[in-house]
Amino acid sequence: MNHAVAVDASVAVKWVIPEPDRERALKLVADAALARRPVVSAPHFAGEVANALYQRVRSTDPSKHLDVPDAEQALARFEAYRVELTTAPTLVREALTFAHSHGLVGIYDALYVVLARLLTVELWTADERLVTQLAGRAPWVRPLSSYPL
Repeated sequence: MNHAVAVDASVAVKWVIPEPDRERALKLVADAALARRPVVSAPHFAGEVANALYQRVRSTDPSKHLDVPDAEQALARFEAYRVELTTAPTLVREALTFAHSHGLVGIYDALYVVLARLLTVELWTADERLVTQLAGRAPWVRPLSSYPL
């Protein structure tokens, strides 16, 4: 499966709501489809996307706020994308170890990172904090901001 491309929720949210680097996120998924490369992600992917949309509903910042119907429409658009949710027998155990050894604040990011490592594919993320935290220690983690337009 090394021809696949892995994404995390920070990329997928950009597929369905206007955010910086949305054009790059859409090009990434379109390029994968054109090249017949499967897009893969960790088992918690859809829940994390839904949570990001819900946080927009809860937001009092007018530039980020979504009404419930808009969030529901965004979720429906997200569900139309073909993403293979993938796991591995050792994924959770290795993600726990990885999160601890790299000082991550939670295991959710580590699940994406470790899955990509196990599949020997690049992980694309819009989470600049994660990219910075892993700089030089996880070269398969790629910032969406570097995806070519």
